[in-house]
Amino acid sequence: MRALIAATVVATIFGVASCGSDPLMPDVTGQKLDQAKTTIKAAGYDDDIKVDGGGIFGIFKESNWEVCKQTPKSGSSFTTKPKLSVKRSCTKAKPEPTATATATPSATPTPTQKPTSPKTAEPVDDKTLTVKNSPELAALLNIQDECDSKIGKFAKKFAGRTIRFNGSVVNVAPYGITVASGNKGPNTVRGVIFKVDDTDWSEGDLVKVEAEVGEFNDFQCLFSLDIADLAAR
Repeated sequence: MRALIAATVVATIFGVASCGSDPLMPDVTGQKLDQAKTTIKAAGYDDDIKVDGGGIFGIFKESNWEVCKQTPKSGSSFTTKPKLSVKRSCTKAKPEPTATATATPSATPTPTQKPTSPKTAEPVDDKTLTVKNSPELAALLNIQDECDSKIGKFAKKFAGRTIRFNGSVVNVAPYGITVASGNKGPNTVRGVIFKVDDTDWSEGDLVKVEAEVGEFNDFQCLFSLDIADLAAR
């Protein structure tokens, strides 16, 4: 009987110790940030996670950022707060091989051929682009992903042109603000994110934007605007 009781006590103590063992850090490198956080939480860690990276304005959409490094390493106990270092992509794109140009004999023009004159560029319409007069701007403001390659194409095509739209302040940083079309401010979950060099606003402010088209930073997924007029609405 005593042996049976002793065995039961030992088994009970062992079971309690097993159930109370510390969670271990899983391997989340290569995962998207939102997935990595879910994986860590599922492993038993339910506290804050530090994230390094994301540029000046931080991370707008976690699914667009990839975990390149992690602390602690996989299989280690959570003795310190987990830290994830993220980039848009952890793998460097290999440079494409340059094609070797081969000389081709030029065709001898026949007497009936006429020399062609270079095409002259069509005059650029200088009117301000709005969602009413520009289907391309309307399509841009309805893009689902703030990192869509179509944003860069729009920026190159309409560089220096003036656009006008209604938006709201998504984020305020020491070096400027980010603005999105619509009224959702920091709760915006899709669409183009515009960078504006102005800090005299608060998150969620509704604004009327009139600005010249600048460059699109495809690493931070920020579309820079040179503000002509930014007013409350």
